[in-house]
Amino acid sequence: MSIQRGKNSWQVSVTHNGSRFRTTIKDQNKIALAKEIILNALKNGKEPDSALHDADLFSKPELSISAIFALVDKRYWQTGDSRQSGNGKQVTNFFGPAAAMSVIDENGIDEMIEFFQDRGNSNATINRKLAALSKMLSYAYKRKHITYKPTIEWLVEGNSRLRYLTVEEEKTLLHFLTYAQFHLMRDFVTVLIDTGLRRSELKRFNIKDLHGNVSSHYNTKNVLSRSVPLTQRSLEIIKRYGKEHQIPFQNLSYSQIRKQWNFARCSMGLENDKEFVLHTLRHTCASRLVQRGVGITVVKEWLGHKSLAMTLRYAHLAPENLQSALEVLEQPVAVAS
Repeated sequence: MSIQRGKNSWQVSVTHNGSRFRTTIKDQNKIALAKEIILNALKNGKEPDSALHDADLFSKPELSISAIFALVDKRYWQTGDSRQSGNGKQVTNFFGPAAAMSVIDENGIDEMIEFFQDRGNSNATINRKLAALSKMLSYAYKRKHITYKPTIEWLVEGNSRLRYLTVEEEKTLLHFLTYAQFHLMRDFVTVLIDTGLRRSELKRFNIKDLHGNVSSHYNTKNVLSRSVPLTQRSLEIIKRYGKEHQIPFQNLSYSQIRKQWNFARCSMGLENDKEFVLHTLRHTCASRLVQRGVGITVVKEWLGHKSLAMTLRYAHLAPENLQSALEVLEQPVAVAS
Protein backbone atom coordinates (compact mmCIF):
# COMPACT_ATOMS: atom_id res chain seq x y z
CA MET A 1 0.00 0.00 0.00
CA SER A 2 1.24 3.48 -0.84
CA ILE A 3 0.02 6.77 0.57
CA GLN A 4 0.58 10.19 -0.95
CA ARG A 5 -0.42 13.33 0.86
CA GLY A 6 -2.12 16.12 -1.02
CA LYS A 7 -3.15 19.57 0.14
CA ASN A 8 -6.26 18.50 2.07
CA SER A 9 -6.36 14.74 1.52
CA TRP A 10 -4.41 11.51 1.13
CA GLN A 11 -4.31 9.29 -1.95
CA VAL A 12 -4.30 5.63 -0.97
CA SER A 13 -3.22 2.96 -3.46
CA VAL A 14 -3.71 -0.75 -2.77
CA THR A 15 -2.45 -3.58 -5.00
CA HIS A 16 -3.40 -7.29 -4.88
CA ASN A 17 -2.35 -9.92 -7.46
CA GLY A 18 -1.59 -7.25 -10.02
CA SER A 19 -4.85 -5.34 -9.50
CA ARG A 20 -4.45 -1.81 -8.19
CA PHE A 21 -7.08 0.50 -6.78
CA ARG A 22 -6.71 4.14 -5.77
CA THR A 23 -8.96 6.34 -3.69
CA THR A 24 -8.78 9.72 -2.03
CA ILE A 25 -9.37 10.09 1.70
CA LYS A 26 -9.87 13.35 3.57
CA ASP A 27 -9.78 11.88 7.10
CA GLN A 28 -6.36 10.51 8.06
CA ASN A 29 -7.92 8.37 10.77
CA LYS A 30 -9.78 6.33 8.15
CA ILE A 31 -6.77 5.35 6.03
CA ALA A 32 -6.18 1.99 7.73
CA LEU A 33 -9.86 1.06 7.56
CA ALA A 34 -10.00 2.05 3.90
CA LYS A 35 -6.99 -0.11 3.13
CA GLU A 36 -8.63 -3.13 4.81
CA ILE A 37 -11.91 -2.64 2.93
CA ILE A 38 -10.16 -2.24 -0.45
CA LEU A 39 -7.90 -5.25 0.10
CA ASN A 40 -10.79 -7.51 1.12
CA ALA A 41 -12.76 -6.39 -1.93
CA LEU A 42 -9.86 -7.15 -4.29
CA LYS A 43 -9.31 -10.56 -2.68
CA ASN A 44 -13.00 -11.45 -3.07
CA GLY A 45 -13.33 -10.17 -6.62
CA LYS A 46 -15.60 -7.29 -5.66
CA GLU A 47 -15.59 -3.65 -6.68
CA PRO A 48 -13.63 -1.68 -4.05
CA ASP A 49 -15.58 1.50 -4.80
CA SER A 50 -18.88 -0.25 -4.03
CA ALA A 51 -17.41 -1.75 -0.86
CA LEU A 52 -16.30 1.68 0.34
CA HIS A 53 -19.72 3.10 -0.47
CA ASP A 54 -21.52 0.27 1.35
CA ALA A 55 -19.30 0.81 4.39
CA ASP A 56 -20.47 4.43 4.48
CA LEU A 57 -16.84 5.37 4.95
CA PHE A 58 -16.89 8.61 3.03
CA SER A 59 -20.50 9.75 3.25
CA LYS A 60 -20.94 13.50 2.90
CA PRO A 61 -23.15 15.78 4.98
CA GLU A 62 -26.81 15.07 4.41
CA LEU A 63 -28.60 17.48 2.09
CA SER A 64 -32.25 18.40 1.93
CA ILE A 65 -34.47 17.36 -0.96
CA SER A 66 -34.66 20.95 -2.18
CA ALA A 67 -30.85 21.22 -2.15
CA ILE A 68 -30.48 18.07 -4.25
CA PHE A 69 -33.21 19.30 -6.61
CA ALA A 70 -31.39 22.61 -7.08
CA LEU A 71 -28.14 20.81 -7.96
CA VAL A 72 -29.80 18.39 -10.39
CA ASP A 73 -31.92 21.14 -11.92
CA LYS A 74 -28.91 23.34 -12.58
CA ARG A 75 -26.82 20.53 -14.06
CA TYR A 76 -29.36 18.65 -16.17
CA TRP A 77 -32.75 20.30 -16.56
CA GLN A 78 -32.33 24.06 -16.82
CA THR A 79 -30.31 23.68 -20.00
CA GLY A 80 -32.35 20.86 -21.47
CA ASP A 81 -35.58 19.38 -20.22
CA SER A 82 -37.63 22.12 -18.57
CA ARG A 83 -40.59 19.73 -18.13
CA GLN A 84 -38.49 17.54 -15.85
CA SER A 85 -37.58 20.63 -13.88
CA GLY A 86 -41.29 21.11 -13.23
CA ASN A 87 -41.71 17.44 -12.29
CA GLY A 88 -38.76 17.71 -9.94
CA LYS A 89 -40.39 20.68 -8.20
CA GLN A 90 -43.61 18.72 -7.71
CA VAL A 91 -41.69 15.76 -6.26
CA THR A 92 -39.77 18.10 -3.94
CA ASN A 93 -42.97 19.76 -2.75
CA PHE A 94 -44.60 16.39 -2.08
CA PHE A 95 -41.85 15.14 0.25
CA GLY A 96 -41.22 18.60 1.72
CA PRO A 97 -38.35 20.87 0.59
CA ALA A 98 -36.71 20.86 4.02
CA ALA A 99 -36.85 17.07 4.46
CA ALA A 100 -33.60 15.11 4.25
CA MET A 101 -33.05 13.18 1.02
CA SER A 102 -32.48 10.01 3.06
CA VAL A 103 -36.10 9.92 4.25
CA ILE A 104 -37.26 8.79 0.81
CA ASP A 105 -37.89 5.04 0.70
CA GLU A 106 -40.15 2.64 -1.19
CA ASN A 107 -43.11 3.41 1.06
CA GLY A 108 -42.75 7.13 0.53
CA ILE A 109 -42.58 6.55 -3.22
CA ASP A 110 -45.77 4.48 -3.06
CA GLU A 111 -47.50 7.33 -1.24
CA MET A 112 -46.29 9.78 -3.84
CA ILE A 113 -47.76 7.61 -6.59
CA GLU A 114 -51.10 7.45 -4.76
CA PHE A 115 -51.03 11.21 -4.26
CA PHE A 116 -50.68 11.94 -7.96
CA GLN A 117 -53.11 9.18 -8.95
CA ASP A 118 -55.73 10.87 -6.77
CA ARG A 119 -55.12 14.07 -8.69
CA GLY A 120 -55.98 12.36 -11.95
CA ASN A 121 -52.43 12.03 -13.29
CA SER A 122 -52.05 9.31 -15.91
CA ASN A 123 -49.51 6.52 -15.42
CA ALA A 124 -47.32 8.13 -18.08
CA THR A 125 -47.37 11.48 -16.26
CA ILE A 126 -46.55 9.82 -12.93
CA ASN A 127 -43.68 7.92 -14.55
CA ARG A 128 -42.19 11.26 -15.65
CA LYS A 129 -42.28 12.38 -12.01
CA LEU A 130 -40.70 9.08 -10.96
CA ALA A 131 -37.97 9.65 -13.54
CA ALA A 132 -37.24 13.06 -12.00
CA LEU A 133 -37.09 11.48 -8.54
CA SER A 134 -34.83 8.71 -9.82
CA LYS A 135 -32.43 11.30 -11.24
CA MET A 136 -32.30 13.11 -7.92
CA LEU A 137 -31.74 9.89 -5.98
CA SER A 138 -28.97 8.74 -8.34
CA TYR A 139 -27.25 12.11 -8.08
CA ALA A 140 -27.33 11.99 -4.28
CA TYR A 141 -26.23 8.34 -4.13
CA LYS A 142 -23.28 8.70 -6.50
CA ARG A 143 -22.03 11.67 -4.53
CA LYS A 144 -22.51 9.84 -1.23
CA HIS A 145 -25.12 12.20 0.19
CA ILE A 146 -27.28 9.10 0.75
CA THR A 147 -26.12 5.53 1.36
CA TYR A 148 -29.20 3.78 -0.01
CA LYS A 149 -31.15 4.28 -3.23
CA PRO A 150 -34.70 2.90 -3.00
CA THR A 151 -36.16 0.80 -5.80
CA ILE A 152 -38.70 2.48 -8.05
CA GLU A 153 -41.49 0.40 -9.60
CA TRP A 154 -42.64 2.03 -12.83
CA LEU A 155 -46.31 2.14 -13.76
CA VAL A 156 -47.78 0.47 -16.84
CA GLU A 157 -48.38 3.07 -19.54
CA GLY A 158 -50.93 3.09 -22.33
CA ASN A 159 -54.69 2.88 -22.42
CA SER A 160 -54.97 0.84 -19.26
CA ARG A 161 -58.36 0.09 -17.78
CA LEU A 162 -59.50 1.33 -14.40
CA ARG A 163 -58.57 -1.65 -12.23
CA TYR A 164 -60.86 -2.60 -9.37
CA LEU A 165 -61.70 -5.82 -7.53
CA THR A 166 -64.65 -7.96 -8.41
CA VAL A 167 -66.58 -9.49 -5.53
CA GLU A 168 -64.94 -12.84 -6.25
CA GLU A 169 -61.46 -11.32 -6.30
CA GLU A 170 -62.15 -9.70 -2.94
CA LYS A 171 -63.18 -13.05 -1.46
CA THR A 172 -60.08 -14.73 -2.86
CA LEU A 173 -57.79 -11.96 -1.63
CA LEU A 174 -59.16 -12.09 1.90
CA HIS A 175 -59.02 -15.90 1.84
CA PHE A 176 -55.30 -16.01 1.07
CA LEU A 177 -54.48 -13.39 3.69
CA THR A 178 -56.46 -15.39 6.26
CA TYR A 179 -54.83 -18.66 5.16
CA ALA A 180 -51.37 -17.13 5.68
CA GLN A 181 -52.51 -15.84 9.09
CA PHE A 182 -51.99 -12.25 8.00
CA HIS A 183 -55.06 -11.26 9.99
CA LEU A 184 -54.06 -7.66 10.60
CA MET A 185 -53.38 -7.16 6.89
CA ARG A 186 -56.67 -8.85 6.01
CA ASP A 187 -58.58 -6.43 8.22
CA PHE A 188 -56.58 -3.49 6.89
CA VAL A 189 -57.51 -4.47 3.33
CA THR A 190 -61.16 -4.90 4.30
CA VAL A 191 -61.40 -1.39 5.72
CA LEU A 192 -59.65 0.08 2.67
CA ILE A 193 -62.18 -1.60 0.38
CA ASP A 194 -65.14 -0.35 2.39
CA THR A 195 -63.91 3.21 2.91
CA GLY A 196 -61.75 4.09 -0.07
CA LEU A 197 -59.21 5.60 2.32
CA ARG A 198 -55.64 6.05 1.27
CA ARG A 199 -53.19 3.70 2.95
CA SER A 200 -51.53 6.55 4.86
CA GLU A 201 -54.90 7.86 6.09
CA LEU A 202 -55.89 4.53 7.59
CA LYS A 203 -52.41 3.93 9.00
CA ARG A 204 -52.49 7.14 11.05
CA PHE A 205 -56.18 7.00 11.99
CA ASN A 206 -56.71 7.52 15.73
CA ILE A 207 -59.59 5.85 17.56
CA LYS A 208 -60.44 9.19 19.21
CA ASP A 209 -61.51 10.40 15.76
CA LEU A 210 -64.28 7.81 15.56
CA HIS A 211 -67.69 9.35 16.25
CA GLY A 212 -70.44 6.73 16.14
CA ASN A 213 -69.91 5.04 12.81
CA VAL A 214 -68.16 8.05 11.22
CA SER A 215 -64.38 8.31 11.01
CA SER A 216 -62.78 11.74 10.74
CA HIS A 217 -59.49 12.08 8.91
CA TYR A 218 -56.92 14.84 9.16
CA ASN A 219 -54.07 15.74 6.85
CA THR A 220 -50.44 16.02 7.93
CA LYS A 221 -51.11 19.60 9.11
CA ASN A 222 -53.82 18.33 11.45
CA VAL A 223 -56.58 19.94 9.38
CA LEU A 224 -59.79 17.94 8.89
CA SER A 225 -59.80 16.66 5.32
CA ARG A 226 -63.06 14.66 5.37
CA SER A 227 -65.29 12.29 7.31
CA VAL A 228 -66.14 8.81 6.06
CA PRO A 229 -68.93 6.54 7.38
CA LEU A 230 -67.92 2.97 8.20
CA THR A 231 -69.71 -0.18 7.13
CA GLN A 232 -70.68 -2.56 9.90
CA ARG A 233 -67.75 -4.90 9.30
CA SER A 234 -65.25 -2.02 9.14
CA LEU A 235 -66.68 -0.49 12.31
CA GLU A 236 -66.26 -3.81 14.14
CA ILE A 237 -62.65 -4.08 12.95
CA ILE A 238 -61.74 -0.54 14.04
CA LYS A 239 -63.35 -0.96 17.44
CA ARG A 240 -61.68 -4.33 18.02
CA TYR A 241 -58.17 -3.00 17.42
CA GLY A 242 -59.05 0.31 19.05
CA LYS A 243 -59.52 -1.45 22.39
CA GLU A 244 -55.77 -2.11 22.54
CA HIS A 245 -54.26 0.72 20.53
CA GLN A 246 -55.10 4.38 19.97
CA ILE A 247 -53.85 3.88 16.41
CA PRO A 248 -55.68 0.67 15.39
CA PHE A 249 -53.18 -0.40 12.70
CA GLN A 250 -49.99 0.83 14.39
CA ASN A 251 -48.54 -2.70 14.45
CA LEU A 252 -48.77 -3.08 10.68
CA SER A 253 -45.57 -1.69 9.16
CA TYR A 254 -45.23 -0.42 5.63
CA SER A 255 -42.80 -3.22 4.81
CA GLN A 256 -45.33 -5.79 6.06
CA ILE A 257 -48.01 -4.21 3.90
CA ARG A 258 -45.79 -4.45 0.84
CA LYS A 259 -44.65 -8.04 1.48
CA GLN A 260 -48.05 -9.40 2.45
CA TRP A 261 -49.80 -7.73 -0.46
CA ASN A 262 -47.26 -9.23 -2.86
CA PHE A 263 -47.79 -12.63 -1.25
CA ALA A 264 -51.55 -12.43 -1.83
CA ARG A 265 -51.12 -11.15 -5.38
CA CYS A 266 -48.83 -14.05 -6.28
CA SER A 267 -51.12 -16.54 -4.54
CA MET A 268 -53.98 -15.28 -6.72
CA GLY A 269 -51.87 -15.72 -9.86
CA LEU A 270 -51.82 -11.95 -10.47
CA GLU A 271 -48.09 -11.34 -10.12
CA ASN A 272 -47.98 -10.10 -13.74
CA ASP A 273 -50.97 -7.79 -13.28
CA LYS A 274 -49.05 -4.56 -12.69
CA GLU A 275 -52.29 -2.66 -12.00
CA PHE A 276 -53.23 -4.93 -9.10
CA VAL A 277 -51.75 -2.67 -6.43
CA LEU A 278 -52.95 -1.53 -3.02
CA HIS A 279 -54.43 1.62 -4.57
CA THR A 280 -56.78 -0.72 -6.46
CA LEU A 281 -58.78 -0.97 -3.23
CA ARG A 282 -59.55 2.75 -3.38
CA HIS A 283 -60.70 2.32 -6.99
CA THR A 284 -62.82 -0.61 -5.83
CA CYS A 285 -64.70 1.45 -3.27
CA ALA A 286 -65.31 4.29 -5.73
CA SER A 287 -66.41 1.90 -8.48
CA ARG A 288 -68.89 0.13 -6.23
CA LEU A 289 -70.39 3.41 -5.07
CA VAL A 290 -70.96 4.52 -8.66
CA GLN A 291 -72.17 1.13 -9.88
CA ARG A 292 -74.72 1.00 -7.07
CA GLY A 293 -76.25 4.35 -7.92
CA VAL A 294 -74.44 6.85 -5.68
CA GLY A 295 -74.19 10.27 -7.34
CA ILE A 296 -70.81 11.32 -8.68
CA THR A 297 -70.67 14.45 -6.48
CA VAL A 298 -71.26 12.32 -3.38
CA VAL A 299 -68.46 9.98 -4.48
CA LYS A 300 -66.21 13.04 -4.88
CA GLU A 301 -66.83 14.08 -1.28
CA TRP A 302 -66.46 10.50 -0.03
CA LEU A 303 -63.03 10.11 -1.63
CA GLY A 304 -61.90 13.61 -0.73
CA HIS A 305 -61.09 14.60 -4.31
CA LYS A 306 -60.14 18.22 -4.82
CA SER A 307 -62.03 18.52 -8.09
CA LEU A 308 -64.88 16.73 -9.83
CA ALA A 309 -62.58 15.93 -12.76
CA MET A 310 -60.75 13.41 -10.56
CA THR A 311 -63.99 11.57 -9.81
CA LEU A 312 -65.31 11.59 -13.36
CA ARG A 313 -62.98 8.68 -14.15
CA TYR A 314 -65.61 6.46 -12.57
CA ALA A 315 -68.65 7.97 -14.32
CA HIS A 316 -68.62 5.44 -17.19
CA LEU A 317 -69.32 2.68 -14.66
CA ALA A 318 -72.89 3.90 -14.32
CA PRO A 319 -74.37 3.19 -17.79
CA GLU A 320 -77.87 3.36 -16.34
CA ASN A 321 -77.37 7.12 -16.15
CA LEU A 322 -77.33 7.24 -19.93
CA GLN A 323 -80.50 5.17 -20.05
CA SER A 324 -82.15 7.57 -17.61
CA ALA A 325 -81.13 10.48 -19.82
CA LEU A 326 -82.65 8.73 -22.83
CA GLU A 327 -85.91 8.20 -20.95
CA VAL A 328 -86.06 11.94 -20.25
CA LEU A 329 -85.75 12.68 -23.94
CA GLU A 330 -88.43 10.11 -24.77
CA GLN A 331 -90.99 11.94 -22.67
CA PRO A 332 -93.57 13.69 -24.86
CA VAL A 333 -93.25 17.42 -25.17
CA ALA A 334 -96.40 19.48 -24.98
CA VAL A 335 -96.89 21.44 -28.15
CA ALA A 336 -98.42 24.87 -27.79
CA SER A 337 -101.67 25.22 -29.72
